[in-house]
Amino acid sequence: MTGALAREYILNLKETEDDIHEEPEEGNQTIEEEKAIRLKNKEDQQSLKLKLLDNGYNKKYMELYEIFIDTNNGELYKSGCKVRIRVNPETESVEITYKSKKITYGIGIRKREEINVEVPIDELNQHIDNFNKLGYEVSYSLLKFREEYKKDNTVVTFDKWPIIKESIEIEIRSTEVSNEMTEFESQFLDGIEYQVIKGRYGDSIKEVMNETGKTFEELTVEFREETGFDLGNICKYVEIPETDCTLNTN
Repeated sequence: MTGALAREYILNLKETEDDIHEEPEEGNQTIEEEKAIRLKNKEDQQSLKLKLLDNGYNKKYMELYEIFIDTNNGELYKSGCKVRIRVNPETESVEITYKSKKITYGIGIRKREEINVEVPIDELNQHIDNFNKLGYEVSYSLLKFREEYKKDNTVVTFDKWPIIKESIEIEIRSTEVSNEMTEFESQFLDGIEYQVIKGRYGDSIKEVMNETGKTFEELTVEFREETGFDLGNICKYVEIPETDCTLNTN
């Protein structure tokens, strides 16, 4: 089973499709240029935030609970698709998202279909039950603290997770391939040392394991005690060795 059933389910939650998804077809298409990075010097992070504000970016702070849906053997993940339920407790909003496999058109330039639909927060458990009936399940969940800086078609997010290192994602959306990412880097990242992140969750967790000497099980218990949430079977998706994924949930 692929993501077809999940995609159809999310589409049916909307009365019309016109304003909720962008398909990677010829013609009116959205190109998503994105880059995930981690700054080498923490002091540069505050400087970058101030520079964004000085250049007209609007700031928003959010605490988000993200639930990832997949089949038992991770078929969505393996195919490059994603189904995510994002809960914002402060605004009591729930957004269900389907993302197709990314099609790469250049270094850091990707486009894909994305369907987003908001549902009432009191319907959250019902939608999870409906996904279960379609053959999907909750694979893993994360609590995320996010600072978002937005201007026009550019969004810069500073994300922080318990036990997972902070990261920054730059996302630029347009209808044609452009050099906007290069221009952003020249304006805001010149002189700042950073590393590009590919597998953010997996790389971050493994770095923390190496630095602290803690096992994946110990970090998972730590996450649960700190947040009240369970990471779930995240090891299947971040390439943590199976021997480190046997969790004691008692």
